[in-house]
Amino acid sequence: MTIAFFSDSYTPYVSGVVQSIRLTARALTRLGHQVIVVAPAYPSHDAHQPDETGALVLRLPSVPAPGQPVFRIPLPWRRALRPLLGRRLDVVHAHSPFLTGGLARWMARRHRAPLLFTHHTLYHEYAHYGLLPAWALVPTILRRVGAFCRAVDCVVAPTPSIAALLPRLYGSTASVEVIPTGLELRAFREADPTWLRQALAIPADAPVVLHVGRLAREKNILVLMQALRHILDEMASAHAVVVGGGPFLAQLHRAASEPPFAGRLHVVGPVPPHAVPRYMAGASLFLTASTTETQGLVAVEAMAAGLPVVAPRAGGLPDVVTDAQQGWLTEPAAVPLARAALRLLADASTCREMAHRARQRAADFDVETTTRRLLALYETLRTGPLTASPTRQGP
Repeated sequence: MTIAFFSDSYTPYVSGVVQSIRLTARALTRLGHQVIVVAPAYPSHDAHQPDETGALVLRLPSVPAPGQPVFRIPLPWRRALRPLLGRRLDVVHAHSPFLTGGLARWMARRHRAPLLFTHHTLYHEYAHYGLLPAWALVPTILRRVGAFCRAVDCVVAPTPSIAALLPRLYGSTASVEVIPTGLELRAFREADPTWLRQALAIPADAPVVLHVGRLAREKNILVLMQALRHILDEMASAHAVVVGGGPFLAQLHRAASEPPFAGRLHVVGPVPPHAVPRYMAGASLFLTASTTETQGLVAVEAMAAGLPVVAPRAGGLPDVVTDAQQGWLTEPAAVPLARAALRLLADASTCREMAHRARQRAADFDVETTTRRLLALYETLRTGPLTASPTRQGP
């Protein structure tokens, strides 16, 4: 098949959505399918550079987002899609309901191809990035996303919890298929567990709490910092490692020089995706405070590396992490998160058992498995649209 992906972001921008598109595109091309990615251009990136996934990438003109220049806003000019007009498209798959989503809808009509939409993000939770107050933007976002869901042949949700949330958020009766976002997990299973402590000069026997992710308001970073403060206050031998970039990076750097963080909070900053396994393999557990995850890709990666997960009981995380099995789920507050982490760090036997179960659970999200499920959905949609029905459950 020839499959067109439409996204409001792509490489070199780093995010969970971009990672999902890259890995799925690569898995599809390995299986013999042609993938075309329509995404914004970035000034620091050579648009003619071959894509490592094997996909053909068509770049749209773009402008920097106000206040977030690293994020580009694609200009939805239909004339930029002329190279696609002479091609056969079997499936059009939107990864955004906004600018490129409109282009995807137009292109699907032109080619009489089925149109899917993967609901990667709880978009209204990002309203604080807009130019208008969040209270004014949220209803508009909900209406826009709801209208897009009703316009597609099928919505793909990464977890059952998110699938169940869609009708409540948007009043949508669209068909929903639950297919987790797939990940390439071999690197996380095989990474060197000694590298992290050597690289950051952390004692070999010190407990290490790791956080990897975007350091932004929607990820509940202030709660994360408070939880880390509690952990380091209570356990003098513990260290914390934070990997990622974002608006709170400078604040974390400043905090790292103050008690109780001084010498024990290691703020790494952003790293390329291929470097993440090295950080995960050497930690003791993974900690997140985010309540806006639709699936929690980084939690799956951490589990593949053998890390128990401590996280809020919110969003799609409970569909990935079973409480008391692969880690602990708590209320989304600093003290419960810190207590759960300290409980694990003080109990080596439970930590090992949870690490073993975490590796087993992560295998359900291997990209080869999830991509084959996606292909089966493509084939079904090519024979005719799905009728609105109860959500099909995934793992």
